[in-house]
Amino acid sequence: MKGNNDSIDRILAEKKDLIRLFLIAAILGFSVGGLAGLFVDQSNLPQWSIFVICGSLLLLSLALLTKDLVSTLAFEEVADAVVFFDPYANEVLPVEGYTFAEGLHRTLRAVRAESKAIYGDWEKDPLISPKESRTNAEEADQSAVQSEPSYFAVVKTTINHENPQPPKSVRLLEEATTFVLIEELSFHLSSYFNDADEDSFVKEYGRDDIPAFLLKNRVLNLLSTPIEQRDIFLSAYPNSKDPPDGEIYSLRGSDGAIFSRFDLVLPTGTTIQHSDRGGVRIETKRLALELSAVYTGFHSVISRSFAANYLGVDFEDVSPLKIAVTLKGRVKPMSLLTSSGWQYYKWLDSFRQRLRASFDFSTFQEDIHWDVIEPLLFSMRRTKGASPSKAISERRPNSKRRVRSTHHNIKT
Repeated sequence: MKGNNDSIDRILAEKKDLIRLFLIAAILGFSVGGLAGLFVDQSNLPQWSIFVICGSLLLLSLALLTKDLVSTLAFEEVADAVVFFDPYANEVLPVEGYTFAEGLHRTLRAVRAESKAIYGDWEKDPLISPKESRTNAEEADQSAVQSEPSYFAVVKTTINHENPQPPKSVRLLEEATTFVLIEELSFHLSSYFNDADEDSFVKEYGRDDIPAFLLKNRVLNLLSTPIEQRDIFLSAYPNSKDPPDGEIYSLRGSDGAIFSRFDLVLPTGTTIQHSDRGGVRIETKRLALELSAVYTGFHSVISRSFAANYLGVDFEDVSPLKIAVTLKGRVKPMSLLTSSGWQYYKWLDSFRQRLRASFDFSTFQEDIHWDVIEPLLFSMRRTKGASPSKAISERRPNSKRRVRSTHHNIKT
């Protein structure tokens, strides 16, 4: 059904706002009338008492209006990103057009190509216990189908409090996601402040400005280290005395190696720190921001047709896992006393839109119009005389439906 899905909530909110405005208007009218009476001396009450009462009512009205303004200063944007995990190969899959999935795949590939020490967490303690080979699984499925019926279950599970520690690979996943998140922010800021090179009110912050944060995020530290300090790039420019013209901002090798020059163009006086949630905290004179990525341990829901027709894999061969990407912010109240200089902060509005478009999986499906494409695929198959379920299962004949596991809930 089309229309506003929040009609009831919107009506109730508008009703609440109307009542509040009516009360404020009544208080203001009474207090202003009382103060006006002081000048015409039409009241039997002492003038000082009228002044105190009316002044208090005016302050109350101002406080109510200020409260409404202050409540809008804090905001939070949460994007439900999805990691497409291959439990057979123990790796994440890229998804064409889905910025987060492509960036995460590229980042983990770069870590694997350069640092066995860091990538060892992924291999030794994976997100999900590796499954048997696809060939053995298919043979087991075929023999099971011949002897017994197949079932599909939806299971509700609880967190295992006896083993609250997540796999070590979770830390690497969150660090890699934070790296992709910071890259998106860096690209956005560079584009927004493209003509602000000579502006004294903004500054380009680099590695030297965040030494403590680099110690917390191994992926960012590794991939932003200058190429002359990394063995994997020795063959990129064998003649170190003849570097390319200009400054290298990004470099990628065919083996997966990545160099990404860390830079965030922000107003002068900004501090960049590691946040308690494992992300990055950015604080300026007028604004405080926190970006974080937290692996929830829950499975997301994708359709069989999306797996088969868009990802190009069998539904049973991929585990879509949720990771919450959060942007929390707060505008400092005292900064509202001035109306100038806000052009250095308006990048935030467009970045919030970019965050949702790049990371939120539901938004990605909306952008590619999957809700339109999927029915067309089913219609085309039916026109050709094949049922959708049969057409999708042709990639794995006689396969048994597996029960999808949802027991990877963790305590973060």
